Amino acid sequence: MDYIQLRNIKETLMVMKKQRERATLIAGGTNVIPDMRAKVLRPDILIDLSRLKGLSYIKEDKKRI
Repeated sequence: MDYIQLRNIKETLMVMKKQRERATLIAGGTNVIPDMRAKVLRPDILIDLSRLKGLSYIKEDKKRI
């Protein structure tokens, strides 16, 4: 299994488009790691989103989150 930590959203989207069937997104691992240990999930590639600047907040705008 490969682990990728990308630097920006654009780069992440490009990799996801190429590796759509093989990759799983991870942003801390609280859901993914237990599933991998239980062999429920077996990704070829983990793409870590935890350090992407554009995804480090939650915003509510006109009743949307």
